[in-house]
Amino acid sequence: MFIGFFLALYCIFIRRKVVYSATFILVLSYYLYLFVNAGLNGFGDKIIKTEIALYISSLFVYFLIDNTKFKISDRKNIKKLVVILIVISFIGSLLQYFVDNSLFVNEQTYQDLSEIDFGQFWRNGSIFDSLMQNQGGIMFIFLLLGYMYDLRISENKYAFVPVSMLLICGFLTFTRYVMLSQIIIIVVYLWVEYSRSNKKLMYLFMMIAVVMLILTLNYESIIHSSFVQDRVLADVSGRSTDPIDFLTNYLTNHNFLFGTGVSSYMLEYYYGNIRRLHSGFADLFFFGGLFGILIFSSVLYQFHRLALKVYRINGYTIVLLISPIILLINLTACLNYFYFLGYIFVYLILSIESRNDIKENV
Repeated sequence: MFIGFFLALYCIFIRRKVVYSATFILVLSYYLYLFVNAGLNGFGDKIIKTEIALYISSLFVYFLIDNTKFKISDRKNIKKLVVILIVISFIGSLLQYFVDNSLFVNEQTYQDLSEIDFGQFWRNGSIFDSLMQNQGGIMFIFLLLGYMYDLRISENKYAFVPVSMLLICGFLTFTRYVMLSQIIIIVVYLWVEYSRSNKKLMYLFMMIAVVMLILTLNYESIIHSSFVQDRVLADVSGRSTDPIDFLTNYLTNHNFLFGTGVSSYMLEYYYGNIRRLHSGFADLFFFGGLFGILIFSSVLYQFHRLALKVYRINGYTIVLLISPIILLINLTACLNYFYFLGYIFVYLILSIESRNDIKENV
């Protein structure tokens, strides 16, 4: 992203002729609002330096994407880079899980995360853990979506290899929103994109039947495994009760329009017994109020508009999952910033596919 920052400066000072998309303007507005709102409420010091750096660098990457003229060959080049990244991520996930889960994590972050009791299920984010947790999970989701989109174009018969790698990477995050999102992508891809062929649809039903048979025959061992009991079925009541308690007991004390200016993750127990709001939307309302939710939703709407444009060009339904998946992620996790690499990656894909100058190659 920092390389993108300097390339964006080149666009500004050398080329001078620049474009500002609605997405860029809204992301800029979102970041400025969060920063100014925190400062006005006396919580400017709670925005850590890493986040400020990510605000700035990611913003310039969006700007760079808007001001890049893509060629027909760029799609193939990006596909090659994506495959390389998938392989590296897969190797990194295996090393983290089987060799040392502190790989790719800086020492301070590793110590902080070690205080959280994940038991035997360390949330492996592969090479993306060097930046912050959840970067890997989001990237694995949208790498899969981007690859499945490209597969719909190329029909690569060896595509199951990188797809399997990404599913394994997603599983090794031991994070429910990652696994659920990847399952949704696979199901929608198989059901919608392959339903055009009765033969392929028959194969889909056969595959589902085989999987269901295997699950049925191994039901007892699967349902009582430590993974299902301790991770998949782990208690998540705090993710619903805390927001409900907040809305029920403290809403009258809350600034409805602008929030507190500080995330519940940065200042825990701000309101009585509520530690933090484990939901991107609830936490955004907490620190940004309705105004923050409005700007965030506007950015998502721009993502959806681009996806809808791509869908109208080529009819590939899978791109319409982008905004709904970001919404799904933020129902159970606080990932409501647009500096995550997975969000930037899908914006790049949408920008390339929606440009008029390469439309004829779709």
